[in-house]
Amino acid sequence: MMKELNLAEIKQIQLNILKEVHDFCIKNNLRYYLGGGTLLGAVRHKGYIPWDDDIDIMMPRPDYLKLIKEYGQSENKKYKIYAIETCSKYPYPFAKISDESTLFKEYSNLSIDLGINIDIFPLDGLPSNLQNSNKHLGRIFKYRNILALKNIKSRSNRAWYKELILFVSRNIFKMFSVQYIIHKISSLSQKYNFDSSDYVACTVGGYGFKERCRIQIFSNSLLLDFEGEKYSAPIG
Repeated sequence: MMKELNLAEIKQIQLNILKEVHDFCIKNNLRYYLGGGTLLGAVRHKGYIPWDDDIDIMMPRPDYLKLIKEYGQSENKKYKIYAIETCSKYPYPFAKISDESTLFKEYSNLSIDLGINIDIFPLDGLPSNLQNSNKHLGRIFKYRNILALKNIKSRSNRAWYKELILFVSRNIFKMFSVQYIIHKISSLSQKYNFDSSDYVACTVGGYGFKERCRIQIFSNSLLLDFEGEKYSAPIG
């Protein structure tokens, strides 16, 4: 029999996964950093932001791909890594590590059955020229917006005209499968090498044009407290 978990129990499972990923990355000399609200929470609260309920980490693309390959071959049966490189029906352009003893249901058209999980976002290179960088990010965002459109579930309490717009828009982009869109986002994102670029960003997720930053920010890492443990954060 399965029981419903409360938020404290969910967070503890996420923290267990984060510790597992940290230990694996240290053992295998892989670069990773706390990211998004998790990084902000570590700096501001030494843990979760009070209203946050998930964990995000970032990895340079070379290390991200190694993690997917090497963790997928590990003996650990409790945790499993999901990514487009390992799962043909996986509906996201970034990876997740899931606790397979749990089941997490998302309100989304694209969700598949995963356990409670944490998100792992790849960091990719960008053109040095700002105009070219914005053009590159704009192409990626075109596909990210189509993916977001496919993700939205219909709701009976949504205004009729919004539902109509959603219906029409979905039919316009019906020819593009979710897998095609995800692979397009991933391939475009990998056009510029992380380590040889002056500017980098999380292009498959995050805050778009605001993600662009100098690679020196990730030139090294430091340890920050997060819920009683220490994890890697970008030096910059």
